[in-house]
Amino acid sequence: MVAEARAYGPAGLGVPIDISCPDDIQRLVDKTLEVYGRIDVLVNNAGISPVYSRALSLKEEDWNRILSVNLTGPFLACQAAGRVMAEQRRGKIINMLSVGATTGLPRFIAYCAAKGGLLQVTRVLAQELAEYNVQVNAIAPGYVETDMTSGLRDNTRLYDAIIARTPMRRLGQPDEVVGAALLLASDASSYITGQMLYVDGGWSAA
Repeated sequence: MVAEARAYGPAGLGVPIDISCPDDIQRLVDKTLEVYGRIDVLVNNAGISPVYSRALSLKEEDWNRILSVNLTGPFLACQAAGRVMAEQRRGKIINMLSVGATTGLPRFIAYCAAKGGLLQVTRVLAQELAEYNVQVNAIAPGYVETDMTSGLRDNTRLYDAIIARTPMRRLGQPDEVVGAALLLASDASSYITGQMLYVDGGWSAA
């Protein structure tokens, strides 16, 4: 990823972290400030969905792990980067959600709970950081062809149900989420905050 970034300029930087570890998050922020002197955009894109389980069978350790990566970690990243942005009086925070933030997806209760919680984090932070000229928004993709959805794609019954539920009758591609992120990271969204932008092929409209 660093090599790809440096194809556009010499300033690529990679800092491997565990998003569920507060010390790692602070190390990322500190290293970014050391190299660049400021933080203009935070995109909380880390996420996991490792289990496919009915709610009554979900193990507590799976619940805790999913929430730590998909909700607590992103909140702590918002907090750490948000302090810097507030001091700068400028910044953009983008939280990557899911259609599961507003729609109940059977067998994904922890994932949906985390994404729904992160939607509320987005809305609250948007209000609290508005006075510092920091916009906080979210993107809610539908089913996109990534490693995380490989298991669903391999299950013919589930895949067919997803396609039937999606008006565009296909899964999204990762690049199709990029445009929404560019909008929310740019000055074109300077009067947009506290919003969730669906990128779901019409899933939420059906």
